[in-house]
Amino acid sequence: MIRKDTYNKNDIKKILNSLPGMAYQCLYDENWTMKYISQGCLDLTGYDAKDLLENRNISYSDLIVKKDREKVRNNIKEAVKNNSRFKVEYRIKTKEDEVKWVWEQGSAIYDDQGNVDYLLGFITNITDNKMKNKNLKETKQRLEMAIKGANLGIWDWYVEDQTMTINNNWAEMLGYKKSDIKPKSTEWEKLLHPNDKNLVFEKLRDHLEGKTEYYEAEQRLKTNNDNYKWIKDIGKVFERDENGRPVRAVGIHLDIDKTKRMNNILKESERKFRKYINNAPVGIFVSDDKGNIKEINKQAVNMTGYNKEELLNMSLYDLSAREDRAINYFLKKFKSKEKIELEDKFIKNNGEIFYAKVNGIVIGENKFLGFVEDIDRRVKTENRLKKQKAYFEQLFNESTEGIVLLNNKGTVLKVNDFFLNIFGYNRDEVRGENIDELITPEDKRDEGVYYTEQVMDGKDIIEESVRKTKSGEYINVSIHAFPIKLEEGQIGIYGIYNDITERKAVEEKRKFLSFHDQLTELYNRRYFENEMERLNNSRKTPISIIVGDLDGLKNVNDNFGHRSGDKYIKDTAQIIKDVTRSEDIVARIGGDEYAVLLPQTNEEDVKRVIERISSKIEFHNKRSKNSISISIGYAVKNSNNEDLEKIFRKADAMMYRNKRKKKRTS
Repeated sequence: MIRKDTYNKNDIKKILNSLPGMAYQCLYDENWTMKYISQGCLDLTGYDAKDLLENRNISYSDLIVKKDREKVRNNIKEAVKNNSRFKVEYRIKTKEDEVKWVWEQGSAIYDDQGNVDYLLGFITNITDNKMKNKNLKETKQRLEMAIKGANLGIWDWYVEDQTMTINNNWAEMLGYKKSDIKPKSTEWEKLLHPNDKNLVFEKLRDHLEGKTEYYEAEQRLKTNNDNYKWIKDIGKVFERDENGRPVRAVGIHLDIDKTKRMNNILKESERKFRKYINNAPVGIFVSDDKGNIKEINKQAVNMTGYNKEELLNMSLYDLSAREDRAINYFLKKFKSKEKIELEDKFIKNNGEIFYAKVNGIVIGENKFLGFVEDIDRRVKTENRLKKQKAYFEQLFNESTEGIVLLNNKGTVLKVNDFFLNIFGYNRDEVRGENIDELITPEDKRDEGVYYTEQVMDGKDIIEESVRKTKSGEYINVSIHAFPIKLEEGQIGIYGIYNDITERKAVEEKRKFLSFHDQLTELYNRRYFENEMERLNNSRKTPISIIVGDLDGLKNVNDNFGHRSGDKYIKDTAQIIKDVTRSEDIVARIGGDEYAVLLPQTNEEDVKRVIERISSKIEFHNKRSKNSISISIGYAVKNSNNEDLEKIFRKADAMMYRNKRKKKRTS
């Protein structure tokens, strides 16, 4: 068993001849006269190595495509000048006139005087990778040969005793010195990432057993700073014993860490991008220049009702509600590389028409990227609004109610003729004015602002209030204000006004008569009883009641007529009203009966009121031919436990006692 830490000449040749590609040693002359060429020359160029050695049948320079020769020469010349490795890719023409892309790298070897002795390098076929547009750096690393001047890690492994020698690059690639790595393959195994071991060992085992031509694996190896670096490992068994068991294998390490990590980043970015595209809120599709759909996202599928497989077998002609000539025009614009933007009708799987907006751009060669926004609801809403607008315009203009259209801040945008008639303005005077400043009186301004704010907040207002006209006249109006709402929110306010001044006057009169005596305009019996019930539940005492009954009303009616009787009743009512307070309830509760509720009035005070009534009647009788006589009684509620109904009966009883006394003494 050979055990060496350095390589002899035959070993190097075996390594070079076992790997794909062509290693060479040549002179630094015009024709690059070859002094040594590895066996890979035949596969690479179609020529046997003997044809190229010493330019026997053809020089390697002649194989280089003419357009690339100057580039190659300049690259090598610059590297020689700077004492650096040269790396260059170019095209060669093989013996069969096939054009191949090759990757060449190497170094100049100098003599003791510093002159170039020869060039040493390696050339490999990168045609397939070049055509497939693969990452250039990974392609270089995968195909570069382990030669002096090539930045590759080399390993040489004796399988039986697990001895493995490496070069400096192998160790330095991971941040170690060569002396840090023991010459055992077990050292490599220790550096191997645990998650990569099963797959790497499986590929290595398959090659050692002769199942694969090459061993090739991507693996993570631990670096000197305890991180991991991605390495491309390529090797081949080139020596087996008589039983076919592997004796020796050689290979190279390529540093693919940046490429691998970048690919992982790109894959993750692509995954995220595709996820975004598929979940985008708009439909996205790709079609060719004939309108055939090539790609489509989930939202576009949802819009149409077809499934993805169905859509990928359809074209824009199948989905558009337009005639074919319109789609032809659409695709013609695409071919002229114009941006596309249109709103159109499309057909769903169930035959339903929907509206969509399409924006598109040209991508790549003969491909079109389209973004589809579902505008069906918007377009149908707009169409519906157009009809509604025409309908409401007619209602607005011909309505017999005053209508005003406001913005959300209460500014007048539009009014109808009836509104102008109610308030006495012309259109120019109201447009742009704030509705509250225009028609709301000062003492009602807070109310008007409150109503406007409520409607701005989305509420309906139905009220009756007072507003002013242009001339300053106050009128009673009914107000119905409500928000104008669309799907996108509140866009304004409608206000409807009616002049209800006459109606309010009638209502006030009816209301007055419902609680007042028509002859005297005092409160009537119903109102008196309601107030007595209300005060009975009040805890504010004392409360006094006066009951009075006219004396001799029948005689007045019989002798002087009912008109005189009515005056008799009215004069008495006026006297009682004049001597009582505004908060006292004075009522005519019968033909000749009066009653007075006096809140928070004690017995002393009620007696003074009765005295004032008597004095006022006495004064009246002295000045009038129609004398008034009235019998009066009173009672006082001093405790909350007492019932006003009983107090009333007490006052009424006192009144009748006084009336009987008058009759006895008359």
